[in-house]
Amino acid sequence: MTVRQLFDYIHKHGVNLDAEILYQRIEDSYFEGSDVSGLSGTMEDGTLGVLPPGSKASPWKVVRKEGEAYMNAWRFNQDIDGKYLDKRRFPKFDRSKYLPYSEEELEQLKAQYIDIHCAVRYHDDDNLYLDAHY
Repeated sequence: MTVRQLFDYIHKHGVNLDAEILYQRIEDSYFEGSDVSGLSGTMEDGTLGVLPPGSKASPWKVVRKEGEAYMNAWRFNQDIDGKYLDKRRFPKFDRSKYLPYSEEELEQLKAQYIDIHCAVRYHDDDNLYLDAHY
């Protein structure tokens, strides 16, 4: 969904500009690749058939951004190897008791975003709902 599409939806459906916006919760399995064993699908050879045990759907793509959790961990790394080493300011700091976040851990802490599929209005309230999938 683009900004224009969202704006057009808000205008067309008369969404109050003070309405709360809620986003659809998504299960982790969509990003890890859901188990599709036993379902009909395209086999490795390109034919249609029943997918064998252990088959996984393609995981959803995400855009990763350096959000609050990432920045807190990054600052922690900077601090334990920087300002906390100043024995005058932090005489009881023992660097050996702290492990910095690894690059892999930092990557996992980045905020993850996905595309919006569509906007939705329900007749029982004035909220605007954003769906991530059909």
